[in-house]
Amino acid sequence: MTWSWLGVEGRTAVLLLLTGGAATAAVVLAHRPLPVAAEALTTVALGLVALDVLGVRSSGWLGPLGGGGTTAVVGTAVGLASVALVAATRQRVAAPVAAQVGGALGLLLLAGGTVVATGHLTSTAAATVLAASLLAALAHRLDLRTAADAAAVVATAWWLGLTTVGLADAAAAPSVRGLVLDGAGAGLLSAGLLALLPLAHPAVRRSRVAGPAAVAVSTLLLTLLAVVPLADEGAGTLLVGCLVGLAAWTVVVAAAGRTGLRDRTAAIAAPQLVLALPAALVALDLVAAAVDNVARLAERVGSPGGVPLDAVLGSTVTAAAPALLVPTTCLVAVAGAVHLPARHRRTGFLAAVALAVPASAVALAAVPVPLALVVAVAAVPGLLAATAALVAPAALEGRHRTPLLLAAAGAAGTSLAAALPSAALTALVLLPVAVVAGQVALDGDAGTRTRTAADAALPLALGGLAWSVADVTGLAVADRALPVLLVVGALAVLRPRLAVELGATAAALPATLTALAAVAASPATSVTGSASVSLALHLTLAGALLAASAAMHPSRRLLAWPGGLLLAAATWVRLADLGVSAPEAYTLPTALVLVAVGVVRLRRDADAPTRTTLLPGLVLATLPSLLVVLAEDPVSPRAAALGLGCLVLLLAGARLRWSAPVVVGGAAGAVLVAAELVPYAAVVPQWLLLAAAGAVLTAVGVTWEDRSADARRAARYLVRLR
Repeated sequence: MTWSWLGVEGRTAVLLLLTGGAATAAVVLAHRPLPVAAEALTTVALGLVALDVLGVRSSGWLGPLGGGGTTAVVGTAVGLASVALVAATRQRVAAPVAAQVGGALGLLLLAGGTVVATGHLTSTAAATVLAASLLAALAHRLDLRTAADAAAVVATAWWLGLTTVGLADAAAAPSVRGLVLDGAGAGLLSAGLLALLPLAHPAVRRSRVAGPAAVAVSTLLLTLLAVVPLADEGAGTLLVGCLVGLAAWTVVVAAAGRTGLRDRTAAIAAPQLVLALPAALVALDLVAAAVDNVARLAERVGSPGGVPLDAVLGSTVTAAAPALLVPTTCLVAVAGAVHLPARHRRTGFLAAVALAVPASAVALAAVPVPLALVVAVAAVPGLLAATAALVAPAALEGRHRTPLLLAAAGAAGTSLAAALPSAALTALVLLPVAVVAGQVALDGDAGTRTRTAADAALPLALGGLAWSVADVTGLAVADRALPVLLVVGALAVLRPRLAVELGATAAALPATLTALAAVAASPATSVTGSASVSLALHLTLAGALLAASAAMHPSRRLLAWPGGLLLAAATWVRLADLGVSAPEAYTLPTALVLVAVGVVRLRRDADAPTRTTLLPGLVLATLPSLLVVLAEDPVSPRAAALGLGCLVLLLAGARLRWSAPVVVGGAAGAVLVAAELVPYAAVVPQWLLLAAAGAVLTAVGVTWEDRSADARRAARYLVRLR
């Protein structure tokens, strides 16, 4: 009742009195200093300021204000009160945090209320960003870090909103009329210019991260504003505009590098990337069209490699689009090269020039031209570059040879990809590639990495050349792997290097699998007329090549093992084809070879143990037969022969004091004897078996110490054996 009796003027006076008292108490407590109490009363005072404004508005003293206007007035009052409290306290003590944050909060409420009241989002956001930035700069100058941080947060939030709205407006009206005359580009323009505000701070200008980042964001937004209107003019106009802008920014970067601002040019990479993106998309679309043209040409013939030399490509694109591919590719490469360090920049420019060769080939492949012309355009410059690097090394600096060889390799890859539908063209491309790779591999002046790459490429080129020549001569697919195996295998034997051997494997394996698949699909297409004979022939040839390399080079002795396995596998395939089912026919030849090799090593090396030299061959000789005996009939001629062999091994090992024959013969013989006794155990009365087992266990238990000593003596005996 008392509050109502006071009336509007009385209530207003009380609120103002309470607000002034809270503010005064906050200032006094801050000067004591009592910071916690000052923070609390500052918060109360700011809250009372907001209540005062709401009370004045409800009394009708501010006129017909809506929700937005009221929010703006509240924000203004809170901001001004915060500034007054900071000014009253900062002279002697630190200003309350609530007062420092209150200034930014008041600005935030003012901006939000203005947007709601007027609907002018773009202009209000730009003004708010500018005001918050000025407030942050002033607070930083007065050493009010909390106020500066709060104002910076407000500025960043409204700038992000301005940027989002600007991008949306520009995307909704992507034309010169919409962006300029209708004002749809105002938000993006304002965001781009306001992004440079942090550069007003000296610390940001000196920073190697913050300063370039601000420049990058600003140039990115302004570049987008310039490119967006071109999207309404068509893809061709957009591409030309992007290329012009990319060229301009590239010139700026190059000029900045000459003036000593190289470390600042990274900020311009963002607009360059935006401009290069449409160009890259157009280039990828042309590459896809070129690949589609070549693939449809191969499909029209119906067989890989069967396209004639005079075949003409089709077209799925307009004639004007491929003409822009070469400048687009080179310009994008140059734009990236200007950002390289000085010592690598020349190499980047040379790479940009070298990219014109594959770009020209792709551009031609996208229009109706002969396939041979595409291959020639891609191959001839690469051949000239390789010739210059190899024939005239004295006229070139050593550091220029590697870029030339890399350019030649890129041209070779492009020409080979275009020539694949024609076996004749593929052979014509692979022949100089093989010659150049061989020359580089034998060149002592070439670097180690370059020679290694040439060693790996040489068998691949020779293998592809052999396959292509076989295709041109009409050799069936089922038999084309044989010349490939001979060529790459002979190269690996004559040049035993890891890169050559890996390249030979990569060339021979897919060729062999393709040939075997063709034989399996149609055996009559092979000269052997049988899938098993063809498989045995390929295994024999591969095994012979591995064995030859092991025999000729001491460093390749380990290849004898896979070579022997391949030869044994070839024998097994032929024996299976002839109907031989006994495992000994497959295992004994290899086992005898392994045992013979082991015996030779034992005679040459007196310290070689038999466990590593003889054990593999002896296990291979006995284990397959033992498994058959256990699975089929333990009482058979095979079992008798196996038992006799185990006895011979046991006696011979004991006589020669070799542990491997003793272990293999004893273990296999014991298992065989147990298997022989199992049928008799089924007919012997159970009481007799139990009595025998009890007697044996009793005897072992009574004489346990003696039996343990016997076991230890037997173990020591085996250990002493060789």
